[in-house]
Amino acid sequence: MITVDWQHIILAAIGYSGTSRRIARIRAAGASFAHPYLERSWSSEGDTWSPNTEEAGRAPDSYPPPPLPTDLYGDRTYVFAFWSVNSSNLTGTSLRIVDDGRTPSISIGGGQWTLNAKAWYVWDRNSGEGGGGTGEHGVEIDAFNWISNDFIPNYFVDITPDGAPDPSHPDLGPLTYTANEDGYVSTENLTEPITIKARRQFGDGYDRYQFSHWQVIHRFTSGSPMPEINGSTITVHPRNTMKAYAIYDQVAADIPEVEKVEDVLRGYFLFGLLADGTIVNIDPLGGLQPIPTRGPDDLKRFVETLHRIEK
Repeated sequence: MITVDWQHIILAAIGYSGTSRRIARIRAAGASFAHPYLERSWSSEGDTWSPNTEEAGRAPDSYPPPPLPTDLYGDRTYVFAFWSVNSSNLTGTSLRIVDDGRTPSISIGGGQWTLNAKAWYVWDRNSGEGGGGTGEHGVEIDAFNWISNDFIPNYFVDITPDGAPDPSHPDLGPLTYTANEDGYVSTENLTEPITIKARRQFGDGYDRYQFSHWQVIHRFTSGSPMPEINGSTITVHPRNTMKAYAIYDQVAADIPEVEKVEDVLRGYFLFGLLADGTIVNIDPLGGLQPIPTRGPDDLKRFVETLHRIEK
């Protein structure tokens, strides 16, 4: 048996005046995105889902203006970009798919599954605000976590060749900085090809992201010669146009095993004051190490510091 909770999501944001096109970074800046334009649940006793009927989530090619409410979507056309689908069954087997076809066919191979399926719609910038624009030559990119089924804000690409870094971000050239901040690289004035390389892994804390593949949205991709993908690298030529998403797995960070608790605690310590006025370093395992004073005011300064910490 298969159940599909599907949504059509129009990526229209309000409350944002910046330049970024990266969904998670726009959201982090305080913008609000539209609620799913359509959403429904579909079930079948079979083991295959394809959104080829209204009930199953058929995704139109576009939502032209004015979808309601007009004050949120404006006079813009939003076109289909891709389906993202993930799930896991009762045995822990996982499924995750990103597909830029409007009617993917997904077979689960038996068992009971609930799929979370999202059809993403993006503003067709190449048609202009009202559908009659001349378009633009550039590459639009973003990072997508297909485990959480959503966009992520992390810096994720490096571009070569690149210019000299700006003092405000000395580790990144201007193209790399703009690509990570804004999710966009203009190709209008390029005089030679550039490469956009997705970082294989990034993240901090307990979760890290590991590169899976580039998902190209072919309806937005053009040029002569065409952009080329080789693994994690996209080669872009002057005046190319492209939209692509770097798809990432979310993996647990490697935390080294510790053979002895003492190895972890050894670097932490406390200070103490004994009854006879001796200042000591108290390590986490209970050891006391007297700290020799350097002058008559050391004890006074130490006590004043403890009082400030207490307050």
